[in-house]
Amino acid sequence: MSRKGKPAHSTHAVWEIQALRGRVEELEARCNPKLIGDDEVYADLTAYLVIRISGYLEQSVRIILVEYCDKYSHKMANSFVNSHLSRMPNLNASALINLIQKFDVSISSDLERMISEDERRGRLNALVSIRNNLAHGLSSSVSPRQAAEYRILVEEIIDWLLVKFHPN
Repeated sequence: MSRKGKPAHSTHAVWEIQALRGRVEELEARCNPKLIGDDEVYADLTAYLVIRISGYLEQSVRIILVEYCDKYSHKMANSFVNSHLSRMPNLNASALINLIQKFDVSISSDLERMISEDERRGRLNALVSIRNNLAHGLSSSVSPRQAAEYRILVEEIIDWLLVKFHPN
């Protein structure tokens, strides 16, 4: 239980994140060369998928942290945090760790270790770099396999953060 007597695990946060996850999975399913006859359209849809995967991470982190603040912070502090989180930065590895450090140094240290395993740091940074290039009109090629790997990485990070900030 939280200090305010509410359950520590937020079904609302989980529901919102599952809805985001579902929309990304639906887009990934539509990103199928058998459904799309044009190679350029297929490449564009795959690029859009990468942008959506990056946004899925950003929105999920925002949901997790806002929900945490709703439960554990004073109304005025919560208002400040919500306004800050409404302008979520591009969450490369350093930005994500720095953001989490503002909430809890111990959790950010654990996140640093988690992201350092299995080349997650490099893959997260590559995802954000590709997203930025695409969003700013630069070309960046990404394969459907890479996009799927980025989605899995983002889901690992989100699930990890949910456990840390909203334990059962």
